[in-house]
Amino acid sequence: MFLRKNVLLLFQTGGWVYADCTDFRSTLCKPCPDGTFMDHPTYHPVCYISKSCDEGSGLKMKTSCTKVSDTVCEPLEGFYCSDSRKDDCVEARKHRHCEPGEYIREHGTSSTDTVCSTCSDGTFLDGTFTFCQKHKQCESEGLLLLRAGTKTEDAQCGDIPSDWTGLIVGGVLGHLAVVLVALTAWFCREKITSFLNRSKNL
Repeated sequence: MFLRKNVLLLFQTGGWVYADCTDFRSTLCKPCPDGTFMDHPTYHPVCYISKSCDEGSGLKMKTSCTKVSDTVCEPLEGFYCSDSRKDDCVEARKHRHCEPGEYIREHGTSSTDTVCSTCSDGTFLDGTFTFCQKHKQCESEGLLLLRAGTKTEDAQCGDIPSDWTGLIVGGVLGHLAVVLVALTAWFCREKITSFLNRSKNL
């Protein structure tokens, strides 16, 4: 008499039970057909259907199904595996895109998401560059600051209007004139005070 359990354990990886054993023969097994597998000894009369890697879910095939193993999936480019079982990725998510005003501190991989950080004060990132840029220094370039920079936009500079030049020059000259008048008045007062003091001593 054949031992059903022992015979099954010898034959069922990569195959399925075609006919149970009897008193006169052992269990009859057949290999799993294409697209199916059996990865452990079993009493099942059918093989498991292999899964497919859904590109719409961010997955692609890493290794195809064999008679003894299921299909193994991995994330598509631009995705990372958010849930895995052994070497198989069962769920993937898109890498994060850094917002304006942020830069990529760590690039995403197949197993980790992108890490973003905010630009520091005095710098900005508008999506044109891959790293934060310093704001323009309008004054040092001899320009007028029209709008201060933010974390997403550079400072905006402009030429100083020609009619402003006369005002600026006039203002500077006026200031110098006031200073000269004040110095002259102080000098005259000192001279008068010195003269009066000498007159008293005579």
